[in-house]
Amino acid sequence: HKIKRKSFMRSENFRNAFGHADRKKTFGESEVPVQAMQFEGDQIVVDPETTHKIADLPIFHGLAQYDLAKVNALPYFQYVDSVIREILPKVFPSINKTTDEE
Repeated sequence: HKIKRKSFMRSENFRNAFGHADRKKTFGESEVPVQAMQFEGDQIVVDPETTHKIADLPIFHGLAQYDLAKVNALPYFQYVDSVIREILPKVFPSINKTTDEE
């Protein structure tokens, strides 16, 4: 169980990426399709679709972080909660007595 925790905590998606606000660690090599368009006179000209790294497109960071949070928030919360529940009685031994008595 502890090995699983260590690898989860070392995940670049959590500790380093969000803790240090590093866009490259947060989004890695993830890409999104992008298609530009422009006006030429009264016509709309659509460029061919290309892909770009999310890390290089700040306009997509908010949406991409939202998507990451939808996928990872609950597992991350459960991880942090389990660590707290494991450590708390070691730091405050009286908690064990209170919990056992209830």
